[in-house]
Amino acid sequence: MFSVPFAAVSLAALVLAGCGGGGAGASSGSITLYNGQHPETTAALVAGFEKSTGIKVIVRSDDEDVLTNQLVTEGRRRPPM
Repeated sequence: MFSVPFAAVSLAALVLAGCGGGGAGASSGSITLYNGQHPETTAALVAGFEKSTGIKVIVRSDDEDVLTNQLVTEGRRRPPM
């Protein structure tokens, strides 16, 4: 089981990864978080992040294997909203 600090670091890493580059999503004000962890912890972290940054987080939750396959399939394309 992961601790809340680990989840926060994981969320921060995903946010920073999602903010890189100047692609089509750079000015949309939203990021997509692929979540294979505890929904309650993720919801709390996402709410705090959205409140402090004003950036909307689109959460895709599923089993880690399913999310990995989605990431591989999508590649660098932006997922639909």
